[in-house]
Amino acid sequence: AFFFSDFYIAENFFQLFLSHDLIVPERYQTRPLSGSPQYPNDFVNILGISDGERVVVPVFTSPELVHEWFGDELACKRMLGAELIKLVPNDWWLCVNPGQEIEKELSPWEITELQAGQVNILE
Repeated sequence: AFFFSDFYIAENFFQLFLSHDLIVPERYQTRPLSGSPQYPNDFVNILGISDGERVVVPVFTSPELVHEWFGDELACKRMLGAELIKLVPNDWWLCVNPGQEIEKELSPWEITELQAGQVNILE
């Protein structure tokens, strides 16, 4: 069941996501990675991972979580969530803190709504 307070939790999450630094693995690494998707162009330098029929961009709230997830060093950059959503190709997903007990996937629809500046996407 959807509770009134769930709306505020989601709204707070999206506001924090847009306004805080995230650790974003880069597409171009010192050695090639498996599971690379088809990128729309050579200028997209965020890591996308093929996951069945979809592509997911992993992002993290701390550098330690990147190492925990990948098990090795990855070239990463730090950027605001508001900057990141401008770089995500159409139809790609985001996953905040993948592999953690608490993770959040953002669908292409949610990303589009956030790009449009609509923080209250649950309305």
